[in-house]
Amino acid sequence: MSARSMQLVGAIVFAAAVAVACGNRADDALIVEAREAALAAGGQVDSGDTTGGTTGTTTGGTTGGTTGGTTGGTVGDGATAGPSDGATGGTTGDQGDTGGGTNDGGTAVDTRLAPAGGNGGATDVGVTETQINLGNVSDITGAVAGLFADVQKAAQAYELYFASTEGTIYGRQVKLNLYDTQLTRNGNFNAYTDMCSRVFMGAVSMSAFDEGIEEPVRGCGMPDLRTAAVNPAIIPLSSVFSSDAMSPTGQIPLTEWEYWKEQFPQAITKSGYLFVDNNTTRAQTDLVRQATQRIGYEWPAYHPVDLAAISYKTEIRDMKDKGVQLVTFQGAYQQAAKLAREMVEEGLSPAIYALQMNVYDPRLIAEGGAHLETINTNVQLLSQMVEEIGGSPELQLYREWVKRIDPSAEPTGLGMYAWSGMKLIVELLKEIGPDLTREKVIEALEGVKGWTGGGIVPPQDIGPKVPSPCTTILKIQGGQFVRLHPTAPNTFDCEGQTVSGL
Repeated sequence: MSARSMQLVGAIVFAAAVAVACGNRADDALIVEAREAALAAGGQVDSGDTTGGTTGTTTGGTTGGTTGGTTGGTVGDGATAGPSDGATGGTTGDQGDTGGGTNDGGTAVDTRLAPAGGNGGATDVGVTETQINLGNVSDITGAVAGLFADVQKAAQAYELYFASTEGTIYGRQVKLNLYDTQLTRNGNFNAYTDMCSRVFMGAVSMSAFDEGIEEPVRGCGMPDLRTAAVNPAIIPLSSVFSSDAMSPTGQIPLTEWEYWKEQFPQAITKSGYLFVDNNTTRAQTDLVRQATQRIGYEWPAYHPVDLAAISYKTEIRDMKDKGVQLVTFQGAYQQAAKLAREMVEEGLSPAIYALQMNVYDPRLIAEGGAHLETINTNVQLLSQMVEEIGGSPELQLYREWVKRIDPSAEPTGLGMYAWSGMKLIVELLKEIGPDLTREKVIEALEGVKGWTGGGIVPPQDIGPKVPSPCTTILKIQGGQFVRLHPTAPNTFDCEGQTVSGL
């Protein structure tokens, strides 16, 4: 299982009944109008919106520098980690996500209109002559309200973007059906059971209880490209993939842990791990603990905590008694902020408070305030920094369109993986052509390597399920997230080793 996937889980709760709901989405009329406007362009290939670079909404595009669609070639093979420049480590470089798409240098193929003779109509479950149904299943309500609402909004944003710029794929609209798990296993099970019989594929779903999809997906063979898969039960499934590339064999990238070891060599033998307790997080944290032990970490304090815990002071006192110098935590940003506050109150001053990507959220700073700076908080990031949006045209595009879904929304790390995944789905559907089948999508996903979603995330080997070692380390300083390592903007350190946590 990928460490990258496990680090995206915020909080887990007890089971409850599912509510299949539409939640906070763009008005359907807006989507329809956008598609009609795109098609009214007269059948010309859209040249795309440009924001500081070629983001491309064309159905073609040039390999290495554009992120346009493709009707030929292997998606993702053009995206590779850039060279190391010493201090900055690996970078995402200037790469494209599509190979081909220009017919070997010729004119790009317009995939918006059905071919002469039609597109084949209902070629598989969830596909009709006029529509391709996708399904997003995320934790929206429940004990931690809005846990993965940012994921679903990012998916909606890409749906609206595509509807506004291209409209259809070979005459078929892309329709995103939204489901709310209510943060439960049963919610996942019920949603995917419904989708198996009426939705073509899962699209960038995100849930802390995603093990609930195992039985229905195994039974119907529906392709599912998730934002991040978090439970070992679903990662080996042949039709399940992750925008944040995952490993079914327990491979753990250690780039951030190697960085902290270099910066705080005396701290790593006195490390403390707190995590919100459930079956999934127990398995996840144990993999990380065992992998990091192979490079010298020791964990004298290792504490599962209840989701509903009102205080962590008992665990903090234990860490203080044991002289803990490095504290890491797996949970939601609200809980991470509370832990920081209570560590300060109890006089625990670790050399480093190391947090994971799911808490990369301005609300963490708003809630944790000066306490986060008092205890030297670092946050690992596996996507572009929102603070560096000026250097990422794709991130600018995501921000523009998510605000059309919700004017108060801002890009998030998880949202970037959701946007990247939606982009990949659309490009694969174009590449496959009018004769869409679930089997063809699974085969296409198996071949995806080096996908960056237009540079919004580091290269991901989604098909082979090989986790990326690329990461960025941030610190909280002056009430904001500040890049710590590597130092160059819009880059990642991709030099860390990957080891087995089994």
